[in-house]
Amino acid sequence: MATPELRGLTVAILATTGFEQVEFTEPRKALDDAGATTRFVAPTAERVRAWDRTDWGARSRRTLRSTPPTPPGSTRSSSPAAS
Repeated sequence: MATPELRGLTVAILATTGFEQVEFTEPRKALDDAGATTRFVAPTAERVRAWDRTDWGARSRRTLRSTPPTPPGSTRSSSPAAS
């Protein structure tokens, strides 16, 4: 059952290739179970790959792509890609 404290909140989870799979999947499941909406953010356009204990684990598709910060006084020509 969702707790009122997390219902309606969106949580971004940032990771790149080599993250520990269980350190991503378990907290994400707990957040989702508690009512939060989770978004997986990665710095690359392609899928990132987890490390599962002693070998490569699952490949994960990001929800959103991160972009570098825009320096003050400049403008960004495009918005981050979502898939």
